[in-house]
Amino acid sequence: MKRVLILTLSTALSGCMVGPDYKQPPMAAPAAYKEAPGWVQAQPADAIPKGEWWAVFNDPELNQLEPLVAINNQTLAADYAAFEQAEAITDEVRGQLFPTIGLTGSATRAGTGGSGAGSGPHTSGTFEGSVSWSPDIWGKIRRQIQVNNAAAQASAADLANATLSEQSLLATDYVDLRGSDAQINLLQQTVAAYQRSLQITQNQFNAGVATPLDVITARTQLEGAQAQLISAGEARAQYEHAIAVLVGHAPADLSLPAGPQIANVPEIPVGVPS
Repeated sequence: MKRVLILTLSTALSGCMVGPDYKQPPMAAPAAYKEAPGWVQAQPADAIPKGEWWAVFNDPELNQLEPLVAINNQTLAADYAAFEQAEAITDEVRGQLFPTIGLTGSATRAGTGGSGAGSGPHTSGTFEGSVSWSPDIWGKIRRQIQVNNAAAQASAADLANATLSEQSLLATDYVDLRGSDAQINLLQQTVAAYQRSLQITQNQFNAGVATPLDVITARTQLEGAQAQLISAGEARAQYEHAIAVLVGHAPADLSLPAGPQIANVPEIPVGVPS
């Protein structure tokens, strides 16, 4: 009877947790996007894995670079360490709900004089065990576990958001890199055309057909195109360096050969709310 009473009392007290349960406050939201008839309220699904969304660009080089972000990116490594720390704190607090068992021991070895049967060295040992447990009667530990669980979930969400952000940044830099490749190719053709134009104008000037102003104009056009080509090359190098950092490499260790501009860029409908 006494044991039943103790179990009943423990069960009753276990429901006496400190503080009220959290309830999400209601938030009013419009049923539709008023500027565009037919739009309905969005259903957020941030926790759903995004998958290999970059595959829509149909670029083999980008498909190889994107998975490296989640593996080697240093920013994500710091976020992952924070997530692991939050989980470890939760596990540590959860362990306080259970008894703590300790065991200590010691051994000594000594010898006695004489030559009898009971003489000679012998070993003696002592062992001591302990068990301690503080019942969580008022639910303090359970409340702390709830808090730490929420913190771990928030850390996991931060990690997922940071991963998506870094992957998106890589895709943006890669598209800009291929845009720079196309611009460099066009400027190289432009420089070659202006070089031919300058040579023709110089020949015409030597023949007395063109004026000095014509030569100056042709040379100015050539030098302007050459300056643009240098700027485009510098921009491409910056994009390549940024991509190297995003995939966890030193800029000097990553070199992307020139490639065609991405053709399959998804179009965003006009008027889509942000």
